[in-house]
Amino acid sequence: MNTIVISAFPGTGKSWAAKNCNNFSIIDSDSSSYKKEPGWEDKYAEFIESKLDTVDFIFVSQHDGVRAALQKRGIQFCTVAPEIDPMAKEIYIGRWLLRDNSHIKDLNQWMKLMVNNYDRWVSNENQEKYGALFCLRLPVGTYLNDYLTDLHNVAYLRNVNYNFQKLTRPEEEEKEAND
Repeated sequence: MNTIVISAFPGTGKSWAAKNCNNFSIIDSDSSSYKKEPGWEDKYAEFIESKLDTVDFIFVSQHDGVRAALQKRGIQFCTVAPEIDPMAKEIYIGRWLLRDNSHIKDLNQWMKLMVNNYDRWVSNENQEKYGALFCLRLPVGTYLNDYLTDLHNVAYLRNVNYNFQKLTRPEEEEKEAND
């Protein structure tokens, strides 16, 4: 089994997909269960590493420290974030208010943090940090579960020796290089 690690932005539907997408085995590794003390990100990444090749997907946090710890361990991941669209921000604010937020200690503080940092956190620069293989941008009105089959198929292609970035066969790359 080739596990796909997805670092997905809050509100993209990680928890819903983990509970409801029965076509795939999924771990939704919620970072809120980790005490935020020095080194917590390494413990989190160690857990992720221990679950590789046991499930189809592992959904992980978008904390910088978590993605840095994944990169340090050589764990490949992709990111999932809203498309860059002014309407998307408003939709995500609504999603955050409507979802189960029982895992958040201070919802008002968390909402302010998310709203104030939204544009920076969904930026291409932020999503591509720490060696993310690619960033899947969710169009307005879509969720992560809408793309799980496509992501699973891309991982299959990677296993049959396709170039993951360009989705071309290695012999086509060689031909392009010689032209």
